[in-house]
Amino acid sequence: ATARWAAAIDAWAVAHELPVALLPMSRWPAPDEAALGATFIGSGALSARWTLVDAGLDARLAAGILARGAAVAAASYHAGLLAACAGAPTAFLAAGGYQGAKCAGAAALLGLSPAVVLDEAAGAEALAAALACAPPEAAHVAGLVRARDAALVAALRSALPALPGTEFGENGRPEA
Repeated sequence: ATARWAAAIDAWAVAHELPVALLPMSRWPAPDEAALGATFIGSGALSARWTLVDAGLDARLAAGILARGAAVAAASYHAGLLAACAGAPTAFLAAGGYQGAKCAGAAALLGLSPAVVLDEAAGAEALAAALACAPPEAAHVAGLVRARDAALVAALRSALPALPGTEFGENGRPEA
């Protein structure tokens, strides 16, 4: 799947005259995403200009890179979520049923077309169609954040007994 996705990303980037920034996100021992990316870049099989950008464990740097993408093809659920929330056209590259379900859930939550979730058989045409889908509206993402914050405050209120000093205001902070 990885080679197929790399070829699809490369074809899309060439067609749009854009460079590709490969951002490894996983820190699991295998597969080593940085080494795999370096292998693809060094293979000579890619036509677009590819650059390996290792943000390490700096989540802010990774989020900033993803937010500035003209488009993002994310093999990481978290990278896809960050990119889509930042307003970048995003395709979720889902390897397997579990990851596919997570990506489909994120797409549904963000109000995105199911076409943005691609399986292992997806090629260049499916990637182009996914990246042509509209990113989520900023107001929709902000509404999700407000709903999450309200749910957190409600959970805190219900989880804590009515003891002095445990009353929480609308902002989630203890009331004076």
